[in-house]
Amino acid sequence: MGKRLVKPVVKELVREGFNSMLVWVLKDNDANYFYEKLGGQKLDTTDFTIVGANLNETAYGWPDITVLTKEVSDDF
Repeated sequence: MGKRLVKPVVKELVREGFNSMLVWVLKDNDANYFYEKLGGQKLDTTDFTIVGANLNETAYGWPDITVLTKEVSDDF
């Protein structure tokens, strides 16, 4: 299901002329494994507070999403 959501986003980024992508994901979110499986590289982390809750985020990046578009396309 996740790949079906990523596919149109990546296609639109490529169509708009982008060649890389970055997402921020809460550290405790199970989606971290999904982005790692898609080849996302851990680039950075940050801590922040929302309504008194301390949260951590991880940035995942793809420096060349043409590789990702081929990988995602082959799975459909």
